[in-house]
Amino acid sequence: MSFTDKDLIKLRRYTNDVGKKLFDDDELMSILEDHSDVNQAASTVWAIRAGSLETEIESYSVGQETYHTTKLKDKLEHALKMVQHYSHLGHGEGGGDTGFIFNVKRPDVM
Repeated sequence: MSFTDKDLIKLRRYTNDVGKKLFDDDELMSILEDHSDVNQAASTVWAIRAGSLETEIESYSVGQETYHTTKLKDKLEHALKMVQHYSHLGHGEGGGDTGFIFNVKRPDVM
């Protein structure tokens, strides 16, 4: 299937990468070309994002101030829900079977 710039924009919207911070256009177009529709591609992008969460931090301190971000568990749970959501949508649009293998490593904290 041939994808257009509109499909690329749609994929960025579906994967919360509108600011082009996570993937460049060539990477996303390559993912699109590996799938039969945008929803299946979005499912793959969310799986990639879930696998990359191990490098993120939950909190940090500057002087006596401590800053907390969203817990890694919650981020992973959200990303995996998005994988399921877009995978389901992709199958509904005539897509084929997809599968994901990724490894999540517990961060070494203290």
